[in-house]
Amino acid sequence: MAARVMKSPTASRGEVVVSLIQQRLALRRQRLWGLFSLIIGLLGVAAGAAMFAASPDRSSSWWMMAVWAGWGPFGAVTLIRYRRRVKVFEAEHGKGAGEQ
Repeated sequence: MAARVMKSPTASRGEVVVSLIQQRLALRRQRLWGLFSLIIGLLGVAAGAAMFAASPDRSSSWWMMAVWAGWGPFGAVTLIRYRRRVKVFEAEHGKGAGEQ
């Protein structure tokens, strides 16, 4: 079933007002993406370190650690943005707005 989009009578032409529940779900998706990125980044770095420990002469383990190390900060920044957006959302709509 398609999600219903609420339009405000005061909204300008073409502007769509999304329900509080949908906004809260979007915030939760952002939180999950941040956690996923952080955890995957840490696991990738651990796997790269294990590969390096197993055979230090392989340069691919360094590249693997470098690539996955980028995911960790990305996940942390995403989680920080999530917390800021939740604070703004709850300040605007009240604590617990959009929760079922």
